[in-house]
Amino acid sequence: MDQILQGVLLSDKSDDEKKLCIDHILSCSLSREQHLSISGICWSLWPEGSTPALACVLVHALGQLPNQFIVCARRYLNNPATSEDDACFRWMQMETRHAEWIPVIKVLFLFLSMRPAQTLGRVVAVFQHCPCVPFSSFLVVKDLYLNTEKLANILIKCGRLPMVGHTCAWLKQVLLLLVHGEQWPVLLTGGNDVILSVAEQLQSADTVHGSLVVLETIFLGFQENADVFLAFFPHFYDRVAPWVTTPPSALPHSTLVYLHEFLQGLLFAFPGHPFVQAKLRHLCTLLPPLSTFDVEAFVEDLRWTNCKQGHESPFATIDSQISPSDYSPSATRRHADDIPGFVGLRNVGNTCYMNSVLQGLYHTLAVRSLAVASLTTTSTKLKRRLGADTTTTTSTSTTSSNRSSSSVATEFFHLVRQMHAQGSGCVDVKHVTRFRATLAAEFQTSRQQDASEFLHYVWDHVTARRDPAPAWKDSVFTGKYARHITCSRCHAVSTTTEEFLDIPVPVPTAAAIGPPLPLLTLLRAQFATESLTGANAYFCDGCHDRVDATKRTVVADAPSHLLVTMSRFQYNLQRGVREKVCTPVACTTSLHLPVHNNVDVGLPSNLGGDHVTYDLYAATIHAGSRADHGHYYTFARHEERWVLLNDSRVTSVDEGLVHHTLMQSTTDTPYILWYRRRNA
Repeated sequence: MDQILQGVLLSDKSDDEKKLCIDHILSCSLSREQHLSISGICWSLWPEGSTPALACVLVHALGQLPNQFIVCARRYLNNPATSEDDACFRWMQMETRHAEWIPVIKVLFLFLSMRPAQTLGRVVAVFQHCPCVPFSSFLVVKDLYLNTEKLANILIKCGRLPMVGHTCAWLKQVLLLLVHGEQWPVLLTGGNDVILSVAEQLQSADTVHGSLVVLETIFLGFQENADVFLAFFPHFYDRVAPWVTTPPSALPHSTLVYLHEFLQGLLFAFPGHPFVQAKLRHLCTLLPPLSTFDVEAFVEDLRWTNCKQGHESPFATIDSQISPSDYSPSATRRHADDIPGFVGLRNVGNTCYMNSVLQGLYHTLAVRSLAVASLTTTSTKLKRRLGADTTTTTSTSTTSSNRSSSSVATEFFHLVRQMHAQGSGCVDVKHVTRFRATLAAEFQTSRQQDASEFLHYVWDHVTARRDPAPAWKDSVFTGKYARHITCSRCHAVSTTTEEFLDIPVPVPTAAAIGPPLPLLTLLRAQFATESLTGANAYFCDGCHDRVDATKRTVVADAPSHLLVTMSRFQYNLQRGVREKVCTPVACTTSLHLPVHNNVDVGLPSNLGGDHVTYDLYAATIHAGSRADHGHYYTFARHEERWVLLNDSRVTSVDEGLVHHTLMQSTTDTPYILWYRRRNA
């Protein structure tokens, strides 16, 4: 066999004829020893550092044998004297077998971890000129036998390479390999450097496309919260915008389309950041239109699905190492540390719904007073417990649900007190996670939840707490309905009362012609007189018969703080999905709520009754056009100043932005309106 192969290789046959003969030889059932013998003959005809005339034939033979590609790669990497026309390097550019690349990639990682950057010219050439196989899908980090420090060093070195050729694909695979292996400490150590180094290269036409590939992998990979993207947005935007806003662009059409898809993905993945989104939308209007583009599938395909601890950002704690420049159109924008009385809450994994509700509760001054009162109560109970006889046992009437309510309420009040004590900046994430750990299971996942449902859940636990508390605890938000049913035959009036935490207001599905419907109009429709006839006829106890009647619901007892929830999420029976109604509603900053205090007497439908005036002090906003995707944030007002509370970011905003969001917006729409009774 060896003599036949050697004779073929040294014959005067053409290269194609030699390849056919080699294929025939290798198609036989050869043993491992025969494979080694054949490879030895081939390498003996290919002295290291040379490119023999029959190099293409030798590559053809060696390429069909196992474990020979690593020999080729080592020859190229260890011999800096050879040129890039070397046959070994050409083989590396053509090789696609995943199994053959595994040992080579390990060698590349080893070189990157151990050698100085100035001696990595051969590795850089491989990254630039050799197409990258998707090694993150078949290679495991632990098989590299590199510690966190060395892995972080590799990541940083890769991020500092010029993003030309295939380098961006190699860096993308390095990132995904670390993500799949949940190497968050590595990403935390080297991620900032990668983003900043790559963002700098957005200024060069040669490296802008590769830089976009890497930044897309990071920004649209970590979607648990927007901290990473927002922290580096200025570095990204300031370098991308000139390519778009200064026509004609020097970038290829394909790169501009790629950028447009990237920006649309950012808009979809991170709604609810009006300053940032306004700039991105403007850039999108200047880029080539996208013919067919499924942004939802695009974003979902890039998402890192294994980010289990969202509070541990794989790259940076916002504002810790990066101080973003002012990208707000408002001259009054300031950082959280500069706005006393307003405290940010870190997003710990799709918890914007929780943070937005907590901000509304925190800016309800009565709730802060309740939190302080609960601290006094807890201290008193502790003293009593320490002074009690050790043989005293807990009452068996204490149920697990009461303990659960007490735990939620205790940690809620603790968090409110921490926010109040800190006064500005962003509260330590440990207080948020401690509170979250007491919640029901559905509120401890990384799935987005409904802000209104969470509000009801938390406040139910607060009011269910059995500890002594101020008598007004239950009346902070709680009002009372009265329902009057009047018999059309005997005119007897039946009255029932019911407490409410908030007033839900259905939003019409079709936009009205003309300006948006006023909130008060929709509220009045909620309390319109209803006729009970036919199948809905009322059974009158006086008449002992089913009769026609009228039903009227009124507010009998107005709370000190009024919560109005815009019912924007509806279930579509035909499509079997929950949808958002984006019809704009004019939500005013003051509200005159009709109230009828006499609940025992039936009132004629045309009787206006009194009005209680409320002033808006907070508004929880849902950003996005879909029910199953979006972002929550809250506007809060204090002493005529409006502040945007967007997770950990606290920003002063112009009243015009708030007014537009409350009155006209169809994407960032008011969901929970927090009103305080005037002169209460």
